[in-house]
Amino acid sequence: MNWKKSLKWFAVGAISIVAFAVTLYFSYTWYCVPAISGKIILPGLSAKVEIQRDQAGIPHIFAQNEEDAYGALGFVMASERLFQMDIYRRLGRGQLSQVIGKKTLEVDKIFRSVGLSHYAKKRLEDDPPSVRNPKMWKGLLAYLKGVNHFIKSGPLPFEFYLLGYRPRPFVPLDTYAFLGYMSYSFGIGLKQDLLFSQLGNKFSPEMMEKLRVEPDAIKKRMFANVNPLWKKLDSLFSLAGGAPLPSFEGSNAWAIAPKRSKSGAAILASDPHIGFSQPNIWFEASIHTPNYQIYGHFLPGVPYPVLGHNKDLGWGLTISYVDDMDFYREKRRGQKTFYKGSWVDLRKRHEKIEVKGQQPVSLTVETSPHGPLLDSISEQKDLAMKWTYHLPHNRMLEAIYKMGHAKEIEQFKEGVTYGTAPGLNIIYADKKGNIASWILGAIPIRPSHVRPDFVLEGATGQDEYLGYIDFSSKPSQLNPANGLIVSANARPPGSAKALKGAWNGIDRYKTILNFLEEREDWNLEQLKGVQTSNYNIEISWIRPILIKALESNNWSGGHKLAFDRLKNWDLQSNTESVGASIFHLLNREVQKLLLDEFSPAEFDRYCRLTALWIFYKRSLKQPNSKWWDLKETRGLTERRNEVVILAFKKLLKKLEKEGNDWSWGKFHQVTFVHPLGRSEPLDQFFNLGPMPAPGGFNIINNLRWVGCKGGHSAHAGPSTRRLIDFANPQQSFGILPLGTSGHPRSPFYKNQLSKYLKGDYRKQYLSRELIENNSLGRLILTPEK
Repeated sequence: MNWKKSLKWFAVGAISIVAFAVTLYFSYTWYCVPAISGKIILPGLSAKVEIQRDQAGIPHIFAQNEEDAYGALGFVMASERLFQMDIYRRLGRGQLSQVIGKKTLEVDKIFRSVGLSHYAKKRLEDDPPSVRNPKMWKGLLAYLKGVNHFIKSGPLPFEFYLLGYRPRPFVPLDTYAFLGYMSYSFGIGLKQDLLFSQLGNKFSPEMMEKLRVEPDAIKKRMFANVNPLWKKLDSLFSLAGGAPLPSFEGSNAWAIAPKRSKSGAAILASDPHIGFSQPNIWFEASIHTPNYQIYGHFLPGVPYPVLGHNKDLGWGLTISYVDDMDFYREKRRGQKTFYKGSWVDLRKRHEKIEVKGQQPVSLTVETSPHGPLLDSISEQKDLAMKWTYHLPHNRMLEAIYKMGHAKEIEQFKEGVTYGTAPGLNIIYADKKGNIASWILGAIPIRPSHVRPDFVLEGATGQDEYLGYIDFSSKPSQLNPANGLIVSANARPPGSAKALKGAWNGIDRYKTILNFLEEREDWNLEQLKGVQTSNYNIEISWIRPILIKALESNNWSGGHKLAFDRLKNWDLQSNTESVGASIFHLLNREVQKLLLDEFSPAEFDRYCRLTALWIFYKRSLKQPNSKWWDLKETRGLTERRNEVVILAFKKLLKKLEKEGNDWSWGKFHQVTFVHPLGRSEPLDQFFNLGPMPAPGGFNIINNLRWVGCKGGHSAHAGPSTRRLIDFANPQQSFGILPLGTSGHPRSPFYKNQLSKYLKGDYRKQYLSRELIENNSLGRLILTPEK
């Protein structure tokens, strides 16, 4: 029986090892939680810096000058988010494989090929110190110095030990390349153009036009032929979309003029919609010096706030969705490409990708006059990418810096002119009562025949840009007569048809505007209800169409229950609502039948586009559209109502397997995914969720699904909610999905989650008095002696 005794001791030993590992993990993660009180020496400071933490854990930095403040910001941000910062910069620079391995090699190839780091480096090299804003540059260097001191002296997060590496010091190129990734995540062209060109070769021009966001009257194909091999390229772009960094997926923002507010001052509201992640993407902090003050939302690795406000002004943003990216099919002969009547040489650059556990991978990227050829990731070797990010005068970091340092509207407006990518709507309000909006980013001017949501011809010269729209000619608003500015990713109000974009439907824009027009005495408490509303005004005409189609049948049992719940639904997508479940799930079933000519891969890719919802609503209003005819019933011609009935029957078969709980929160759930939690079993260890969530796609509370493979799970939503009344900018309202810290043992790791899902807010403090009255700790950073 010795083997039994051996087995017993083996089990005891295994349990002891696991217990020791768990104890070590918990002990070390407690050790990594940053101190919020005490004294720390921070080299590079010229004077003492004080960091006060409020009750939500937000750091408020008080310094004698900006350089010291940015050094402190870099130190405190690294102490809370270092692993996130390192993964994000590696993504921008195409260096994930160096620490993760071959699993992310294709992602690195994509970002090396499109040139996020290459063009960022070129911009740094081409911008001599005489061109750079010296204060911006000094602030960046001070920030990075603070980050690097923490890397040298602080406890590294557990993730670094799990992956077995130590982060290298941060340099300016890391910040610039990461901003390149953010621009990439805004680009709709890479998701849309290749797919539309594939579909355009599959369907008639008449049917294809209906699939587009804004159909033209064109009755013939006018785009480059697409080889089926490009489906591989489209798949790789989808892979890049699954990289360990959330992408921007929409946004709401609005400004209310003094004449419509109870306080008599302008009001600003902003909630950018970004893919959910753990930690959440924004790092919230305030900075205070004798000459500068800002309450900001910072991106990890960037020292200047992308969202912010001070006592004088504030701003929010939404994705503009202007089409700033095109793909050209090149005509090539060896190392030359045909361009405007002659053969020109392709330029080459060589990249080396370090891969953990294997030899480095060499990558050669060719560039045509249009941009980088994506031959490194495509067998076709003739597809070029033209993108406003590649423009030499793209000074996005300076745009952010100038907006954050503006003291009045003209200074702020100047800052908006600096960036060429990404494309953003900037929504502005100030203490003087001004409200305004502008578009940040370059907007191409194309020939009238060009349809930029398809692949273009690179050889003929007929599809070339005619230039870029001047800033003064871009859509903008300043103190409109109705006292309201609303931005929700729809086509800019009053913009010319020549302006091309992959706009969202008007759902959120129309719903928000409808709410705001109802009164002229808005305050922040009332606006909380608007910003967290689970309502979409467009459903008020969509549901009757579905009901009319279904009521022709004499339903019984579960079918009658579902029909009654849909018919009596209050149009609110709350977690406990059964009517919301029936509505949203039925729409998906109808869409699958409506597009039954699509392959599963095509349907999922189209499902990722804003065009699907627009096409669906357009089809509901066209009951005899050819798209309603089902492929599987040859000899029959179906119309809208028949398809809706069939979809309803399919839905009920699925619901019957779900038991008695059909509440929306069962189907619509959110999970906050850690960069290392994208595969089993680490997902159970690192991720938060799933948990029921209100809202839904194109609802004001836009907790939305991205694609159709994940059912109705919410993959993106409000990354923060902000409400600022300039009658009292010293105390505003806001919320983050999780918290300010990336450390699981920190009290600020997920301390805002419950409030966020409930639609509640916390206070944001700007004045020193309010900060000190609500302080949990006081950390003093001192210079070296």
